[in-house]
Amino acid sequence: MSVRKVFPGGMIRPVSIPNVNFSQFQVQSSAFNNLAQRLDRMMNFAVQQGEKVAIEEGKKFAASNPLDADTFYNADPEEREKLVGGDNITSYGRALKIAQINLLATDLSIKAQGDFTKLKVIAVGSNMDADMYEQGLNAIVQGYSDSLLDVDAEAALTVKAQLASKANTLSVSYTHLRAHETGRNVVCRLLLEKK
Repeated sequence: MSVRKVFPGGMIRPVSIPNVNFSQFQVQSSAFNNLAQRLDRMMNFAVQQGEKVAIEEGKKFAASNPLDADTFYNADPEEREKLVGGDNITSYGRALKIAQINLLATDLSIKAQGDFTKLKVIAVGSNMDADMYEQGLNAIVQGYSDSLLDVDAEAALTVKAQLASKANTLSVSYTHLRAHETGRNVVCRLLLEKK
């Protein structure tokens, strides 16, 4: 019969550790930490410079390819986001989108000014009631600000505030004009309307 082997147990055996001074590890650790800090600074600098370039390129692209206000205003709400372009993720995409929206907001304000002028000509020529004139101004303001709302709410609020201020000035001016219309002016206007 064979003799059964018995596991001696205790696999842990003493091992001699070479004599190393702890200060040597401190010097190496300090050197590696210093190197890591330098690499981090270099990487951060490179990322910042890359973002600056991307932002400038996005602005340049938007300035050289501005979105037409009529195209934007007449587009479906779902299509407007695509027309603006850019994104909210990359530096280039954000810069492109912001620049396009700023250019577009300016163009929409100019277009609204033209509509305000047309409405005033119609109002004066047709002896439009002041309340009806104010409703027309408010409709213009609402239409242009709503067109931007789905794309950028902040830009829509800015455009609405600018246009509402101008519309208020025009409304007060028109009301003042109507209130101070002299009898002779009324007669002249009525005679011109009969022709």
